[in-house]
Amino acid sequence: MSTLRPSFLAHDLGLSRPFDIAKYAASWDEIKGPQSSPAIRVTDTSFGGVQAQVFESTAAADQEPRLKRGVVYFHGGGWTLGSGKMRTYYFQCWSMAEQLDGVVISIEYTLAPEARFPDQYNEAIQASKHILTVEVLSRYSIDPKRVAVSGDSAGANLAAAVAQQMALDNSAPIKFKVQALLYPTLQALDFNTPSYQQNGHIPILHRPLMARFWLEYLNGDPNLVTSLLANNHATPAPSQEIVAAKVKTNWTKLLPVAFQKNYKPIVPLHGDPKLLEKLPGLLDVRAAPLLAETKVLKAVPPAYIMTCEHDVLRDDGLMYATRLKEAGVDVTVDHYEDGFHGCLSFAFGPFRFSFVQLRLGVTSAQMCTTMPQEVDSISLGNKPFALSFVAHDVGLTSSPFGLLKYVMAWMDVKSIESSPTVRVTDASFGGVEARVFESVSAGQDQSLKRGVVYFHGGGWTLGSIKMEPYHLQCMAMAEELNAVVISVEYRLAPEGRFPDQYNDAFQASKHILTAEVLSRYSIDPKRVAVSGDSAGGNLAAAVAQQIVLDSSISIKFKLQALIYPALQALDFNTPSHQQNSDAPILSKSVLARYWLEYLNGEQKLGPALLANDHAALDQGQAIAAAKAKIDWTKLLPVAFQKNYKPTFPLHGDPKLLEKLPGLLDVRAAPLLAETEVLKAVPPAYIMTCEHDVLRDDGLMYATRLKEAGVDVTVDHYEDGFHGCFGFTFGPSMFSVGKRSLGNYIHWLKENL
Repeated sequence: MSTLRPSFLAHDLGLSRPFDIAKYAASWDEIKGPQSSPAIRVTDTSFGGVQAQVFESTAAADQEPRLKRGVVYFHGGGWTLGSGKMRTYYFQCWSMAEQLDGVVISIEYTLAPEARFPDQYNEAIQASKHILTVEVLSRYSIDPKRVAVSGDSAGANLAAAVAQQMALDNSAPIKFKVQALLYPTLQALDFNTPSYQQNGHIPILHRPLMARFWLEYLNGDPNLVTSLLANNHATPAPSQEIVAAKVKTNWTKLLPVAFQKNYKPIVPLHGDPKLLEKLPGLLDVRAAPLLAETKVLKAVPPAYIMTCEHDVLRDDGLMYATRLKEAGVDVTVDHYEDGFHGCLSFAFGPFRFSFVQLRLGVTSAQMCTTMPQEVDSISLGNKPFALSFVAHDVGLTSSPFGLLKYVMAWMDVKSIESSPTVRVTDASFGGVEARVFESVSAGQDQSLKRGVVYFHGGGWTLGSIKMEPYHLQCMAMAEELNAVVISVEYRLAPEGRFPDQYNDAFQASKHILTAEVLSRYSIDPKRVAVSGDSAGGNLAAAVAQQIVLDSSISIKFKLQALIYPALQALDFNTPSHQQNSDAPILSKSVLARYWLEYLNGEQKLGPALLANDHAALDQGQAIAAAKAKIDWTKLLPVAFQKNYKPTFPLHGDPKLLEKLPGLLDVRAAPLLAETEVLKAVPPAYIMTCEHDVLRDDGLMYATRLKEAGVDVTVDHYEDGFHGCFGFTFGPSMFSVGKRSLGNYIHWLKENL
């Protein structure tokens, strides 16, 4: 949730309310106005004064009229963010209407802080009661015996509460047939269930954020977060009311043993007796449906409950399933070991995950043929990029990546932060700024230390050595290697274009590899490595090649360590480009933009680059020679080639190479280096990830290096994705990030 951090900071500075910036960012992702197709009709309307969007299947419009299924849907967003008009929800409801051949009504309830509990619940009830009338159902040809209520996250909370209330309401003769709850939040009495403990720092929805959402919903006082997270409202000597409620959230009895693992209940010795007075909604079943009496649960419709292993709310759903089953309700629990909170939002566009598509039942063909085509592949996902590109297109920024640079600056470590084990200083080498991370323990015994020259990623356009992920990564490297890590701050596009970034990298490296600098930092001249990730991996590979060729440099790098490197831009249709073209973090389209920003900044050449027009079959001798060095049919292991075929057009643009001469320059494309050059470079560690467009660049370079007689260690991660090193610390941690960083440091420790 990258927009939440600046949103909270803006609030702390008195510039806005806690979620205002996040709301503003989310509004950019909304579909502007209903967009229908031959298969689905979309209309805006209201039910009982509550706004909604209706998605109607028109598949049988030319046949005899018949009654259809109906679904009333409530979107998630912590009762505070989101909208049924956001692309993810819009396309989800679209897909549901089409595949169910039904009518999906997405409710646009009022969000906090404009509305507080029970306002959202009241609107959900009001809309549902209005929809469940003969008049409305007949208007949309909905079968009154086949209407479901559903929602995700906070929307599932509303759906569960509405299902309970409607089951008890004798004034509503038409009832919901089923309820479908997707990773629901159902209680706020225990923030230390096993899933809260296990997934407290997992991305999308971490534990403190869930507490903030609850407080924004119930009374808007964020100062109570700490008390809520400590379970101060559920002390050992609580009121009778709390005792009764805790029985209904007792996970030691309600959770299957496999989910309890080795976790223990956490209840503080002393609490805040006034917390329940400040937050009466904590015990209100309209806000916490898990607390409903058994006699109420007996009346609710059959339930589908989806839960995810990597989700703080997992146990809310599982406990509710147990309580419903004990009340005699038919329940289907659909648990995903590889699932995470919000995963249904990753079913469409470049952020899509295949397992989510399979579970939602969406096929790429269906999406392509029936959904609105008004948005390109970038803007359907990769939202920060989409916003940045739009800002440039409308003239708000001078660079396509300008807005992103501004946002990412919030991630910078604002001051030099040393620790007892690592001393951090700013310096410059050959006129190039850098940050130096020195192991203090190594300095105490006066021994010579390992050295690593590191270049950060970011498409030669974004990023900084000061960004928190890089700062923490270099801190960890220096400490665990007992070394000195020098992180180089090379110029970025558009202020610098190729070969500026390369020149900065080379100049800094050349200056560092002198007896004077190495002795100043007590670095062993025989144990210095060059390394980098992504675009930084490109610079590291290019520098490693040029350093060995420069006879004026007597001290050479011992090793090179390349993390998911970008090494060529001649072929945008390698198997990994085809397989991961719309992958999150780095899609094929975004990669082309990076290359163009680096080489000359003409973004209009993007389509030609993606079509491989510069490497067409009629493009001459120079291209033919270069293509031999990136022939993945010979350089890639067969297991990675799969069933993909080379894609080169018959005819290209002969002037494209004139506009982009850097495409054939080995300083920009190290994979194109001659074999004689490769024979001289130092041993290499190359990390590649299966879910990365750049996977094959690294694998092909590994093959070429091996053929040249260079020792190469390939470290491939089947569960890895581009940029996973950046997900190693704090609430954004992924296991593959931590694992891969550990293995990378271990390799350096063993070989440097």
